[in-house]
Amino acid sequence: MTPRAPKTPVRVVRKRASKPAKKNLRKPTPKAAAKQRSLNLRWVGLGLLVVALAGGLSGGAYLGWTALINSGSLQVKHITISGNRAIGEEQIAARLDLAAGINLPQVDLAAVSSAVLSHPWIGHVTVRRRYPDTLWIRVWERSPAGVLWAAAPAKKSRKKARQPAAVLVDRDGVVLGKAGAESPHLPRLLGTTRDHKPLTYWRLLKLVAGDKVNQMQVRRGLAIARAYRQSRLGGVAPVQVDVTDLRDPLLLVDGMRVRMGDKGGYEWRVQRLVQLRPELRELAGEKGTEVDLRLRDRVVARPL
Repeated sequence: MTPRAPKTPVRVVRKRASKPAKKNLRKPTPKAAAKQRSLNLRWVGLGLLVVALAGGLSGGAYLGWTALINSGSLQVKHITISGNRAIGEEQIAARLDLAAGINLPQVDLAAVSSAVLSHPWIGHVTVRRRYPDTLWIRVWERSPAGVLWAAAPAKKSRKKARQPAAVLVDRDGVVLGKAGAESPHLPRLLGTTRDHKPLTYWRLLKLVAGDKVNQMQVRRGLAIARAYRQSRLGGVAPVQVDVTDLRDPLLLVDGMRVRMGDKGGYEWRVQRLVQLRPELRELAGEKGTEVDLRLRDRVVARPL
């Protein structure tokens, strides 16, 4: 056999790191330096010109705006009020504390809105400037939804009997004033509270427009009264709801004391009352009937 030739030893070649290219450190020629200085001066001059023009325009605009204000062309000459039905425009305008000769851009819209909302019958307001000289106000009035009611205490003397305390209230619990003979269709709410104190006859008399009572009680009573009004039983007689206990409100109507509960709605409960009306009449005692509609599977009734 022919002997194999010895392997050639592998030669390792190490590459030398390439040297960084030398930067051009040559100084600019006098001609190039002069050209660069001239270009820089041009940019500086252009910037100063822009600043001067902006300042001149701003100053001119300010002088023009001042002259327009002083001319009286933007003074508030008209106040337009819309959306009001129960209250007059003069009542709203009387609450606006606008300086004489005030210009429209100087009117504080937030202050005007707060002044208008201070009227107890106004729930929402929108205020806008209508150039050149009109302040536009759109109001949304509160609507009487119920009557806070309390019977007058009995008098021992033979003097004229006191009238019941009756106060108008909206669905948010805001007092709108004393109730008169013009609101017999509104439901009567008994046992409402204010500041966690029950509104008795004497406390009801002290309420003034703008006061606020328990909103949850008002809305619960209105919901019960609305469900009864929508049924076949709802007539012209005022519906009374006792909301002293929110967990056990009472519908007081036609000699019945109906326990309505606080969960599950009231329409289906009133429908049960409609269906059982003949039987409940036969069951009535001297003071009426107590009906418990809180249970879904049965109705409990007893004479009073």
